[in-house]
Amino acid sequence: RARPDAGLEIRSSLAGAQVVGVVTSTVESMDDVCTLIGRGWQKRKVGETKYNHESSRSHLVLQVTVTHRIPLEGALAEAVSGEDVEQQMVVRSSTLSLVDLAGSERWDPSSSS
Repeated sequence: RARPDAGLEIRSSLAGAQVVGVVTSTVESMDDVCTLIGRGWQKRKVGETKYNHESSRSHLVLQVTVTHRIPLEGALAEAVSGEDVEQQMVVRSSTLSLVDLAGSERWDPSSSS
């Protein structure tokens, strides 16, 4: 369901909920991760409220998926020796989701100073 003020549309499918327009990037190092976080930091919206001088008005979702490929060994490796290289690997994958929700205080531009 699209929210007019959000700018992003959420679609539901058999694979689960998906946000249209989300950026997925492949990184090779912590520097790459920090660069992506910096880009997100520049795009975030802040507003001053009577409770907080710099209240975040944006949500942040950072999902880090780590994939580890291990070459097969022994009899199993011999059984797939003529197969595609990708089939000669054991693949382990984990996803860590970090979520920072925008400030919960009601932001009203007419009442903030």
